[in-house]
Amino acid sequence: MLGLSLTRRTFYLGTSLFAVAQALVYGVLLYGLLLIERATGGWGVGLPFFRGFWALDGALAQILVFSGPMLVLAVIGIAIGVVYKRFGSIGLYVLTIGSILGIGALTALISWQQGWASVGGWLGDQSTVALFAGWPLVVGAIVALAGYAGIRRIVP
Repeated sequence: MLGLSLTRRTFYLGTSLFAVAQALVYGVLLYGLLLIERATGGWGVGLPFFRGFWALDGALAQILVFSGPMLVLAVIGIAIGVVYKRFGSIGLYVLTIGSILGIGALTALISWQQGWASVGGWLGDQSTVALFAGWPLVVGAIVALAGYAGIRRIVP
């Protein structure tokens, strides 16, 4: 049990629900600022700030593009908190070093196989919604499931 008579499961699910709500609220607010920017012709001086480098039609697609990265980073933060609660500082060191080594090994493998052109082509073929909302949400779901599995084993 955590403080305030909450179970680990309830705490984790509540925190995750808050992260989803927060990401969606920020996505809607950023979309509102985008609409103001469009209505004022770039804040009256031709300054496109919220438009980004993509051109999306539809409010839902734009809100997802704004919300996706925020949500995945929130879920990663929650999972890092679970690692710290479960394993302490040593767990964070292992996670950090393991992540650096894993990303470095993947980078070395792609370089060794001369596959950066293929990676760039694959990224170029993805839609904006897939890159900023779809793939981050897939990664976020995997991290959230791992965090949920980890929090179930935490000893108070």
